[in-house]
Amino acid sequence: MKEIEILAEVFDTKDRVKEILNSFNYIGLNKVVDEYYYDPKRNTLKPSKEDELYHCLRLRTKNNKHYITYKDDVYDNNKWLYSNEYETEVEKIDMLKEIFNKMGLVKFIEMEELVCQKKKM
Repeated sequence: MKEIEILAEVFDTKDRVKEILNSFNYIGLNKVVDEYYYDPKRNTLKPSKEDELYHCLRLRTKNNKHYITYKDDVYDNNKWLYSNEYETEVEKIDMLKEIFNKMGLVKFIEMEELVCQKKKM
């Protein structure tokens, strides 16, 4: 199965959105842990004054698999449009964390969430 993330502006009511989402079959919950890193010596990988990242390096753990991702955001007149993501699975996430540490990269934030997985009936 391929994961696709879609962000959309919704004009229907909250109840209508729930109705549509409930038409999908529940598969389960996935725990996702994301760790974002920045480089204090490179402006492109440094948070803005508002603590926003426009380019970032992420380590993700999901379903006992680990991934490294480089993301760069695309804007039009200060409005976020989408992110280009370059991702690959990695075997030893602890080794990557040690490499990041040796390179002087700093953990910006760690986020843990449960993601509901559904599929169309």
